[in-house]
Amino acid sequence: MRHLIALLMLFFCTTAAHAFIQPDERFPDPAQEARAEALGQMILCPVCDGQAINGSDSAVAVAMRTTLRAQIRAGNSDAQILAWFRERYGENIISHPPLTPATGILWLMPVLVLTIGGVLVFRCLPLAK
Repeated sequence: MRHLIALLMLFFCTTAAHAFIQPDERFPDPAQEARAEALGQMILCPVCDGQAINGSDSAVAVAMRTTLRAQIRAGNSDAQILAWFRERYGENIISHPPLTPATGILWLMPVLVLTIGGVLVFRCLPLAK
């Protein structure tokens, strides 16, 4: 029963994000639509707490989706579109920020802490003979 409930929740969560995209926003070309959906999942709504613009019905998210689709129609690359949104809204607008020295340290910190902790535990425990 729990598996059925989990599957239903997963289904409704994935279809809910598509419910906010209006039919007049959709591209007739499936490749362009897939690209817009992928980019829309990467760009976060600035007024919704950590929510992608595809999953938000706020006026800001609707405007951002319109801008995103206009840029795709204009022939801009994914990198150009993401750079445009970063320029206007800051680095935090993208759900997966680029790897920089500052973010690299954040990615390496858990590995370093676990390694140092493991070495300390190993050195402090008496070895069984």
